[in-house]
Amino acid sequence: MHGHRAQQLHTHVAHPDPIRFQAQLRMVPVQLRRGRFHRVYDPRRRLRDAGYSSFFGESGISPDFFNIADGTGIRQSGFAQQSSSFFGHRLHLMAGIANRSQPKAVEQFYKSVAWAAEFFAPHGLDVVIEPINARNVPGYFLNDFTFARDLITELKIPNLKLQFDIFHCQIIHGDVTMRLREMMPIIGHVQIASIPSRNEPDGEELNYPFLFAELDRLGYGGFVGCEYNPRAKTTDGLTWFKPYAGVKP
Repeated sequence: MHGHRAQQLHTHVAHPDPIRFQAQLRMVPVQLRRGRFHRVYDPRRRLRDAGYSSFFGESGISPDFFNIADGTGIRQSGFAQQSSSFFGHRLHLMAGIANRSQPKAVEQFYKSVAWAAEFFAPHGLDVVIEPINARNVPGYFLNDFTFARDLITELKIPNLKLQFDIFHCQIIHGDVTMRLREMMPIIGHVQIASIPSRNEPDGEELNYPFLFAELDRLGYGGFVGCEYNPRAKTTDGLTWFKPYAGVKP
């Protein structure tokens, strides 16, 4: 973890469409940057404070946020010009629940991802997609790292990246190190948690000190998000980070 930054500054957004790509917005409670912890901001509060409260429904972002059909929503709101101040550097476009064996679902996902990435590109935001394991989210459409890699490779959109959650990769495929080496050119963000408990990354199945060193060997200079459930208080569980505290990249 010496050569890369550790922080999470992005929002998770789902693109609504007829195949249950549901709107969701969530944030990770812990972030790191260059050996220091930072509090994660809440983009929902920033959006509401800036007058965009109409974009939110009971379960997350409302369909008006991504209203493509009649050109309303963010296309006419001036929102995109301010998007980096709300979302930081990247936006996680979630897939939602759908069957990847259905051609219509695959086609819609490709269209949704391409539209979002191309829309946010002029505003300096990367769009990341993240495979999620079926044990934690049964029925989740994007549950395969190879499919995500192929999609990103085929679309060839420069600001479209892979969110590589090591927790999900280990559960779905295993062989995390080799997949990191193969997919590093398209990785825009990395997330960590212990497996299988999804607690602090200080033991269980994976050797995280080795993986952190591997990220350095691969020249990863991006962010590392701590997307885990603390066993007790967040601060009590940060002892795993002591060897990296204050390290300069």
